[in-house]
Amino acid sequence: MSCSEENKPRITQDGKDAEIFFPGIPHMGFDRTGHLSVWALARIFEAARHFLLQKHGHLDFPMIYKDNTTFFIVAEIFEFTQKIHTNIRKLEPFPTSFTVSAFHIGSSSITLLVNMTNSKTHEWLGRNKVKIVAADRNTHRSIKLPEWYQDKYGHIQAELAHRLEKQTRPDTPPNHFTRTETVRYSDLDHQGHVNHAHYIRFLMDCATEASFSGRLSSFRGDLCSYAVQKVQIEYLGESGFNDELLISLWENLNNTTYLHFSIEKKGQRIVYAEISFHL
Repeated sequence: MSCSEENKPRITQDGKDAEIFFPGIPHMGFDRTGHLSVWALARIFEAARHFLLQKHGHLDFPMIYKDNTTFFIVAEIFEFTQKIHTNIRKLEPFPTSFTVSAFHIGSSSITLLVNMTNSKTHEWLGRNKVKIVAADRNTHRSIKLPEWYQDKYGHIQAELAHRLEKQTRPDTPPNHFTRTETVRYSDLDHQGHVNHAHYIRFLMDCATEASFSGRLSSFRGDLCSYAVQKVQIEYLGESGFNDELLISLWENLNNTTYLHFSIEKKGQRIVYAEISFHL
């Protein structure tokens, strides 16, 4: 995906919002059922975010993402319409636009809201709210954003109820389904950690295996044939090459179409997630 000369990014005068256009969906984004996979969608949202922040300097990001400072995703939410699952097909043109907006600026974190629309019909298709935290590149400990950055953008504040703050996470119940995943080099990002989209793939593979094993009440067969409505995920730790991950899955007691996940490494939970579907 690339931005053509006539479709250069648009940045609002106040610098809060920026928009980029993609001419279509890459073939590799489609899964074995012929649908646009949720983990590919996560990478497409990531591409839009990186293109605007890092290449085009949206929110002065290159001025803080340098030297010994890096950023880690600590939490994110994806929400999709059902049409993104049913209307996008292989080898068919489907131009999209992505708007990246500053949602909340904390002392050491930036929360972004990325909206995806059909650039021809202007129909909204999905969104990604993502919280990234500034960290020391060597120690991986969080650090404060520069004072000048706080002065310039610190006024961008979201109501507490809409922020991606730490939530109460349920313990894994005894009647859960499990599978193991060994991290490969192809799962890693440039920092040597599992990319956030690959964690989503791990979760969907676990759910599909549980479905084929008859362990899910509301699903039959491949979970990729179902339209994902929402993914909410917290990244609590890191994993790298050859780490063995234990992925646990259980159904919500009040709604069996709502799935809970936990990923553990050496007995420590490093990811907690919830996925719901359009049914």
